[in-house]
Amino acid sequence: MDSIHTKGTSFVDNYGRERIFNGVNIVDKCSLFLKKEIYDETWNEEDIINIKNLGFNIIRLGFTWDAIEPEIGVYNEEYIDKIEEIMSICEKHEIYVYLDCHQDLYSNYASCGDGAPKWAVLNEGAKHIKPLAIWAEGYFYSKAVMNCFENFWQNKEVNGKGLIDRYADMWQHIAKRLGNKPNLIGFDVLNEPYIGKNGIKVFTTIIEAAVKLASEDAGYIYKSLDLVKIFKKGTNKEFLTMIAKVCGRFKQKNLFLFFMKRFNSEKGFHEIVTTATPYIEKFDKEYYTPFINKITKAIREVTDNGIIFMENSYFSNLGIPYSAEPVTVNGKREEKVAFAPHGYDIFVDSPLYNYANNERAISIFKEHKNSQERLQMPVIVGEFGGYANGTNWLNHIDFLIDYFNSNKWSLTYWNYNKLLLTPDKKHHFSRPYPQAVCGKIDYFGYDRFSKVFSMNFECDKDYKETKTIVYLHKKVKEIICDCSYNLKKLSDETSQLFIDSPIGKHNLQIQFE
Repeated sequence: MDSIHTKGTSFVDNYGRERIFNGVNIVDKCSLFLKKEIYDETWNEEDIINIKNLGFNIIRLGFTWDAIEPEIGVYNEEYIDKIEEIMSICEKHEIYVYLDCHQDLYSNYASCGDGAPKWAVLNEGAKHIKPLAIWAEGYFYSKAVMNCFENFWQNKEVNGKGLIDRYADMWQHIAKRLGNKPNLIGFDVLNEPYIGKNGIKVFTTIIEAAVKLASEDAGYIYKSLDLVKIFKKGTNKEFLTMIAKVCGRFKQKNLFLFFMKRFNSEKGFHEIVTTATPYIEKFDKEYYTPFINKITKAIREVTDNGIIFMENSYFSNLGIPYSAEPVTVNGKREEKVAFAPHGYDIFVDSPLYNYANNERAISIFKEHKNSQERLQMPVIVGEFGGYANGTNWLNHIDFLIDYFNSNKWSLTYWNYNKLLLTPDKKHHFSRPYPQAVCGKIDYFGYDRFSKVFSMNFECDKDYKETKTIVYLHKKVKEIICDCSYNLKKLSDETSQLFIDSPIGKHNLQIQFE
């Protein structure tokens, strides 16, 4: 398979073609909550073929630290063999992979959590909570989650060695085993890093800001709710006390209406969440940047292959500005780095997801666009999406994918589920897109109502050995192109368009049946 690296804000291959990746997450959370290891019980080659048939050409392949290193310094080679086997199946079907070390709530099986092995879970005696409604509640107020992460970021020693140092050793072992697989794109070193003890301050600051700004909009004099004082133990009871206090304030006439107006607008939502920016900026600069530098150094000691994927913190999923610095190793900027932001509407994972709001979502991803421009690196949206009953939420997914396309971003949807294959959902995910372009893409997009795909690109040199490749998700009615081309049939419906690309600017338009 072609090797992939970065150039400016683009992914490029060994021919110099600009590459776009369209894919999905496969993650083995390996927790008591799931009762089994997904890799062993669920995934097989048929699933990879299904992914291929949707037009996906990349997988974010997740595992947990717990699965890799259940005992200190003892690596589960049989489990790593299983990861390698899946990568080989993906290679067989020309699907790229980037590796994700996944965590939710850091873990030791914290209700719905997954991630760290028991020996690395230093919660200082605080108890994990059982969520009342949404699995991620522990991030909002659980002292156990905050203590675990705080001790991790402080590199607290376990058996004479810091937690981050042990984590770096684990990643070095993975990179040594899998780093030179032909279809490996890179390493996503920690899923949604959480900031630790200041998490409660971020949460209460955002809630306070929401009520304060709505009160000012309504013309009320605001009196602080002082929410941070409620959380002494990080329990469900304290969380409910906070909710009651906020609801009590909403008894003021029309205040809730002013809150919803702000909450449902791009500008209003952004103003609310960015009140917590100082906490995230401190974390990104003082903890996350040194952390990813250390992990990168460990990986680069065993392989030069693979892109390092920078993630935003959990709370930046809301669009709080990302402040991490570019990755460096021994004082020199690492060249193979990309930004892999996540973003979800606040209603995700709840029955309200059918009411996901595009205004809120665009405020999140516009902030990620700002981060890309600051960092000057390509983007693959590591996670977005989710599922809900019915189909109303699919319009939200269409909106997001259209926005990603407008930025020439790659993506991996959260997550692979056979629901993606059903007729009412399939056409929202299986779309035409450029997989490899000789030169630089100026624009590409798909109008699902007119069923027209358009692309403009500029070929900068003579690509004698290769062609521009566009994935076509259904039968073609007409192709308008100023270059010669040929079609390669993939299935009864799908095909790939191979275009000869002479030097200069080119236009492509495809009308589907």
